[in-house]
Amino acid sequence: MKSGLAAMIYATHALARTGARLQGRTRLVLVPDEETGGDHGSAYLLKRGILGQGAVGMLTPEPTSGAVWNACRGAVSLRLTTRGKPAHIGLQHQGVNAFERMLPIARALFAHERAIRRRITRHRLSPAAARRSILLVGGRVEAGATSTRCRGVHAHGGPPHESRRGLRPRAPAIARGGGARTARRRAPGDRDPAGGPSRGHARGCSLARALRASVRDITGRAPRFELCPGLLEIRFYAQRSVPALAYGPGRLEVSHGPDEFVELDEIERCAQVYALTALRVLGSSELPERAHRSTAR
Repeated sequence: MKSGLAAMIYATHALARTGARLQGRTRLVLVPDEETGGDHGSAYLLKRGILGQGAVGMLTPEPTSGAVWNACRGAVSLRLTTRGKPAHIGLQHQGVNAFERMLPIARALFAHERAIRRRITRHRLSPAAARRSILLVGGRVEAGATSTRCRGVHAHGGPPHESRRGLRPRAPAIARGGGARTARRRAPGDRDPAGGPSRGHARGCSLARALRASVRDITGRAPRFELCPGLLEIRFYAQRSVPALAYGPGRLEVSHGPDEFVELDEIERCAQVYALTALRVLGSSELPERAHRSTAR
């Protein structure tokens, strides 16, 4: 994400050098905790009523592998907790093993995962294997002097055409059947997977047309429009009816890995794309020649 932010910062600098008179302003919004739900970032700004205020469009520089993401999955996240009773190892018969209580629930969730994976989105998405709906099951074990508990994290992601009811998993019933407690909201300090509704924006909106034309001008080919395999910040802007798209440097397949990287040339190309897109959306239909020269360097 740092490379995408660098591209956007440089794009705003390049715009200032063009001398073009924009019918509006470009605004950079750099927020934390995008990976953990956005409670202290975009969601906070949305609750305050200042997210996307007066905006005609939003771009986020996710590593999209050359594509434009105009839609994202929705997700439902739950925290499942089984409680135990601590005991001395020599008197283990007096205790209750919280981890053991979680095992049958985990087995039931993995069986549910196999059913979820049979759902395949009709939206364009690459690679093809990523078109299946997702259910992730993970967890951690905690123990202390006065209590023991096993906590499982469950996240289900589906595409925009799935209804909210269709997205809601059977995990609560599975958990209650196994004796676990469930919570939809994260406790302070927790870093469980983020949740949110699926969202999408039309490929024919003015922002999408401007972005497509700018990518074609800079790279020599029009980008493909796809569904993002995961969640995106565009879901917050959609609640304000602000068109929002993702396009940025880097390849998704190397993101979040030990050797992730972004090519410097790609950062520069994305900066050019961002600047030209802003000129198309906020400037005149005829782009100033100086703007072409400035953003092309």
